Amino acid sequence: MKLKTFLSLKVLAVMLGLIGYNSLYAQCIQGSSSGTITPLVTWQTVNVTAGPVYYLDFVATAGVNYTFTYCQGGGQYSGDPYLTITNGVPTALAFNDDYCGLGSNIFWSCNASGPHRIYFSSCCPCGAGAPNNSILAYRADQNPVVATPCAGTPSLNTILPASFTTCPSYTNPAMNLVTNYSLSGLTVTWQSSTISLVGPWSTLTGPTVYDYNNLGANAYNTPTVGVTTWYQAVVTCTNSNQSVTVPGPSIYVAPATTNVVTYNESFEGIPFNFRLPNCSWNVSNMNACQTYTSSQANNRTARTGNKYATFTSTVSGTHYYYSNGIWMDAGVTYSASMWYQTDLNLGTNFSNLEILYGATQTNTGLTSIALQPGAVVSPIYKSLSNTFVVPSSGLYYVVVRANATPGSAQYLTWDDLNVMVPCNVASNQPNLQVSSASVICSGAALNLTASGANSYTWSTGSNSASIVQYPTTPMSYSVTGTNTLTGCTATAVRNVLVNPSPNITMIATPGMACPGTSVTMQASGAGTYIWSTGGNGPVVTITPSATAVYSVTGTLNGCATTQTLSLMVYNSPTVSASSSRNSMCVNENVTLTGSGAQSYQWMASNTSVLYQGSPISIMPTVAGPASYTVTGTDANGCTAKAVVNVNVEACTGISQLGASAIELYPNPNKGDFYVKSTDKSVFGVEVIDVTGKVVWNSTSQSSEIHVSMKDRAAGVYYVRIHKGQELKVVKMVKE
Repeated sequence: MKLKTFLSLKVLAVMLGLIGYNSLYAQCIQGSSSGTITPLVTWQTVNVTAGPVYYLDFVATAGVNYTFTYCQGGGQYSGDPYLTITNGVPTALAFNDDYCGLGSNIFWSCNASGPHRIYFSSCCPCGAGAPNNSILAYRADQNPVVATPCAGTPSLNTILPASFTTCPSYTNPAMNLVTNYSLSGLTVTWQSSTISLVGPWSTLTGPTVYDYNNLGANAYNTPTVGVTTWYQAVVTCTNSNQSVTVPGPSIYVAPATTNVVTYNESFEGIPFNFRLPNCSWNVSNMNACQTYTSSQANNRTARTGNKYATFTSTVSGTHYYYSNGIWMDAGVTYSASMWYQTDLNLGTNFSNLEILYGATQTNTGLTSIALQPGAVVSPIYKSLSNTFVVPSSGLYYVVVRANATPGSAQYLTWDDLNVMVPCNVASNQPNLQVSSASVICSGAALNLTASGANSYTWSTGSNSASIVQYPTTPMSYSVTGTNTLTGCTATAVRNVLVNPSPNITMIATPGMACPGTSVTMQASGAGTYIWSTGGNGPVVTITPSATAVYSVTGTLNGCATTQTLSLMVYNSPTVSASSSRNSMCVNENVTLTGSGAQSYQWMASNTSVLYQGSPISIMPTVAGPASYTVTGTDANGCTAKAVVNVNVEACTGISQLGASAIELYPNPNKGDFYVKSTDKSVFGVEVIDVTGKVVWNSTSQSSEIHVSMKDRAAGVYYVRIHKGQELKVVKMVKE
């Protein structure tokens, strides 16, 4: 290479180093394996042939120094060869620093034991292949340690990667044992099952003899899988014929994916570089549209999280990312946005960055949402967004596209695609309204009705369109209405003035009643009154016949209150009266008895004397018919009356009993006397003392009855003579 060109490249390298691009050439870490080498303390060589970028695998040991060169140990080169050492991820660990100058040299000390790679490419940077007719020389300052022969059962190990989700079209990463056994005499057999994680298992083609010097040589290169598949590795010690089964990852095949708005894609779900968010995403060219799980050179970083997408300028043309299907409804205004940034060198070779939507994952029939026309340049993340509506409801695909041409800007990075319904757009909001009376009386029913939305939530907790409230003080009611198609809400407030209703007091005097008694009811607290009895004014008088509820409605300042009062009406007692006899002589005692009440008062028809209690004993002093009326009062104060009738005889001598004559003789007498009838019909005789007690009685069919009263005290007696329905009382005196 000419000195002028060399110096120019040196200056460029220094400038790039000043702006953070000192690792520009370390990016050449792609390609495929071309075999395995084992560095020893003596120089080894390997032929390097022209062609696509490739690498050789080798196992490095921590603390060992390695040399890879074209300039020593018999190596030779032509052109500008370039070398890069990586680990198995791969991540650049060392690279030659001659910047396309003389020979390529790497002096590298290993920090972590394990599989590593030495990459080959032509220079400035990452050309199409290694130089022609080159011989690479390599060595280590220590020989690999000879492994100990295995014995017994191999220890349990771990397999990476862990379980992940893939798509049927994806080439999956290789699986490998994490820990090096450092033993000889081992075999490893890879197995898979499409039934379950416990098998049945099928043996896979792949490595069988375990290579303790090169852990990468034991990997199983997972092919594309069309169904969910489980993996495991069986490690066997051939010396003991004992094995251990190491559980491997489960590779799940994702189904078709659709979403609804709100939809956000930040690529945080992709498990590996160059993967899409799900199997339903698509790109127009995988070499031009790439995703990453960590920051890379050339200002490739995530806006949020760790993962993002890029367009590359290595493939010219217009390139497309197609999202999975997203359901959108006609009549809704949507917004779509994404964020982008470009290389720090401010190159202008990316242009016309655009967000579009379409009914298919093709570049035809697309409708533009937002466009950054012309050159796309932004060293920091910048937003591109706009609103849009779809013509009919259905699944749509959101598309991000950009045009790339070769130039200094190698990547256009983008992140955080978002599709949402902006609720600050009037057409997405409900036209919420609330109707109700603005002034109401305290305690009256207030009907509030909301309209203009699909669902409602009131400040009272109700979810109905209409509610009924009974406010007693001025109130403010709010309702939130939701447009269920857009999910947007609006809130309306209704203020209600509440006039006080009168506080009505209602009393009855007396507080309880008996049938037929009058009760006065009185109300206060209002200006006007209307009673349930039909009366008006604050006072009404009623005569209730049974227990009932009475009400009064009082009105004041246009507001009315109804008060009720239950008036108890007790039943009247059932009073009855009886006499110890219905016929008697003047000054003869008779007993009157009342029942059915708690207290009694008697009134005679032939005297103004009042008697109290029951039973009572009276002595009529006037001859003739008499009636006695008893008024009974029960415990509730209610009364009822009953009447008993008696006949009072003068009893001054013998009277005729109908057509028959009766004689009583002698009268007065000494205790013996006779009652004589003119015929022989049946008649009876009773002798009664002044207390009303019967002291002698007899019945006879003869014409005469002899009465002997010698053992009785002298005094006045009454002789009652019965003959059929006829009765006569004669006063008799015993001397």
